[in-house]
This record gives sequence, C-alpha cells and structure tokens, in this order.
Amino acid sequence: MVMHGEKYPQGIFAHAPSVFVYKLGKKYTAFISTIGLQDSINCTGGLKDGVVFIVQLDGKEIYKSPITTDETDPVEIQLTVANGTELKLIVDPLKDNDCDWAIWGDARLH
Repeated sequence: MVMHGEKYPQGIFAHAPSVFVYKLGKKYTAFISTIGLQDSINCTGGLKDGVVFIVQLDGKEIYKSPITTDETDPVEIQLTVANGTELKLIVDPLKDNDCDWAIWGDARLH
C-alpha cells in the first residue's frame, strides 16, 4: 500500500464501496489510521470523483472526510472509541467507483 510515495506495510486496502465492522467490546480508547487513495493505480475512463471515508461507532458517525482523490494528501485520524462496542469503517465511492482503491494505513486500536 502506497500513498504519496509512502509505504504502509500494514493496514486495510480495499476498493470502494467497502465496509469493515469490528467488535470492540469496550476494550479500546482510540482508533488511529492514515487514510487516502493508493498511488499508481493504472486507471482509464471513469469520473475519478474520489471517495469519502466514514467512521461510525455504535451506529453514530464520528468521522467523515472531505472528498479524497488521488491528489489529496494522506490524513492521519485519531478518534476516540472509548466504551464503544462496534466500529465500522466505510468508504463511499460517490458517483463512480473507478480507481477508488482506499487505504486505511497503519490502522490500529489502542
């Protein structure tokens, strides 16, 4: 996984639309990750309109990124998940899902 030339050996790499659900069991206090789109995906056609990263905790939205494109710098997020039971990581492809290889780089719970 590579965003703006930086390699992320660990994390979540999936094409939008995607949804990942994690049971937390009230064991963690924070979710940390660097989000963005994969470098060097050879794409042709499509709108390339980007994606939106969404994080929900127990069904409530706790983070929503601005529209993220391949030109957007990666963003590190640090979110409080204390007392949470379910964490949901969502990537919305917007109108077109061409080239929407999303990365949750170095995603981790503390």
